[in-house]
Amino acid sequence: ENNYYNETAYSAAIAMRAVAPLDPSQTNSQYNLDTIPVNNNTIMGNEISGFGYGIVDIGAGALLRTGHNEWTKYYNYSNKFMNNIIKNVARAGIFLGYTDGELVKGNRIYNVTGNYFTFLPSSMGFKRNRSQDGFGINFDAAGIIAGGDYEEGWYGYNNVNLTIQNNEISNVQSEYLAYGIKVEQSMNEFGSGNYFPDVKESTKIFNNIIWDMNAKDNDPSISRIGIRVFTQRASVMDFLEAEDPGYFTQDDRIFSNTVIMPDDGGSTSGALAGIAVQHSKATKIMNNAVAVLDELIDASSPASALIFYEGILPSATHGLESNRNAFYRPNPNNINGAAIYGFVELNADGDFIDPKNASLFDQNAYETLRQWRNWTGQDMNSVFGDFTEDLTVTGQTVDYLRIVTPRPTGSILNDRGYRLNEYLSDDMSGYNYDAFGTERGA
Repeated sequence: ENNYYNETAYSAAIAMRAVAPLDPSQTNSQYNLDTIPVNNNTIMGNEISGFGYGIVDIGAGALLRTGHNEWTKYYNYSNKFMNNIIKNVARAGIFLGYTDGELVKGNRIYNVTGNYFTFLPSSMGFKRNRSQDGFGINFDAAGIIAGGDYEEGWYGYNNVNLTIQNNEISNVQSEYLAYGIKVEQSMNEFGSGNYFPDVKESTKIFNNIIWDMNAKDNDPSISRIGIRVFTQRASVMDFLEAEDPGYFTQDDRIFSNTVIMPDDGGSTSGALAGIAVQHSKATKIMNNAVAVLDELIDASSPASALIFYEGILPSATHGLESNRNAFYRPNPNNINGAAIYGFVELNADGDFIDPKNASLFDQNAYETLRQWRNWTGQDMNSVFGDFTEDLTVTGQTVDYLRIVTPRPTGSILNDRGYRLNEYLSDDMSGYNYDAFGTERGA
C-alpha cells in the first residue's frame, strides 16, 4: 500500500528500494507514472564493510490498482546477489523484503556485530521498534535476513521463490537472538480478504555453511539459531506462538547445509538450534550436517535441538520429510545437552496438539535419533557422528571452513545423501554437492 514508514532510516552499502511513484500529495499517481519493481540486476563481486546492512533489497509490496480495483504484488524480482564479501556490519549482511525469485549465492558474510540502534529525528531520540526494545536491547542480527520486521501498525515483510545458496556465514552476534539465515514470513491482509503472499512461498536454502555463531560476551541467555524458516510470531518474545496460527508456509526446502553451533561456555537459557522450521507444510530437510557443541542447556530454554520442527505430524498430508541428515553433539548420552530433534505437533489449523500449549513443551522429548525415528518414521537413513573433525579453518585475509587436506576417507558426510534433482522440478543436479564439494547426493 502507498503508506510508507518514513520516520526511520538505515545505512547500507547497496540499497534497491522500490516505492510507488506518488505525486506530492502522496495520494495517487496522477501523472500516470509506471510502478516498476526493481528487477534483473546482478550485484556481484563487491567487498562491503562498516554499514548497518551490507545490501538491502525491498520491493514496494502490494498496491491497489485503482483502475482495476485489485490488489497486486509489486515485488522486486529476478535480482541476484553473488560472490560478495560482507563484513563488520551491524545487523545483517543482506536483507530482503517483498521480493519474488531472488538469488543470494556465494556470499561470504562475517563479523555481524549486533551493535545498532534506531533513531527518530522527529522525537530527537531512540525509538522502540521491532528490532529493539525500550531498554535499547537489539533483538536480532543475522548473516541474511529475509522478511519479518513487523511493527505495531505496520506490516512485516515476506518473500516468495527465494533461493539462498552456497553462502558462508560466521561470527554473527546479537544481544538477544543471532541467526545465520533468518527467513520470516508475515501474512498481510489488504482491503478485505486480499492476502499476501498469495502463492506458495517455496523458499530454497541449499549448500550454505554456518559456523562460529558465538553468544555476545559469552552470555548464555542469548538465543542462537543457524537457519530458521518461520511465520511471524505473536510477539518478539514468543518462540512457539504464531501471530496467525492458521498460516503455514509451503514447499520450503533445506538441503545440504552445514551448521555448527559452538558452546557458549555457560548454562544456555536462550533458544538454541542448528535448523528450525516453524509453521511450514510440505517441508523437506535433507542432506544437512548439523552439530551443536553446547552440552549444558538450562531448563528455561524455550527450545534446544539440532533440528527443531513445529508443524503437522510428518505422516500427515503435507507433513515434513526429513532424511539423510548427519547429526553430532559431543556426548549423546548427556541429558543436559540439546535434543537431536525438537518437535511441536500442530493440527492443520495451527492449534497445539502436543504439547497442549506452548508452556508445556518438553525440549528433551526426542533426545536421540532412535526416539525421533520410532515416533515419526523420519530420518531413517540419517547418521550420527563427529563430522567436525573433517573440517578446518583456512584462509589468510578471510577465514573459510573447509575439508581438511588430505581429504578424509570414510567421512559420514560422503556418499550419504539423496540426489536432489529427484526432489525438485527444475535441474538442480549441481546441488548433489555441498558447499565443500563433497558429494552428499550419491
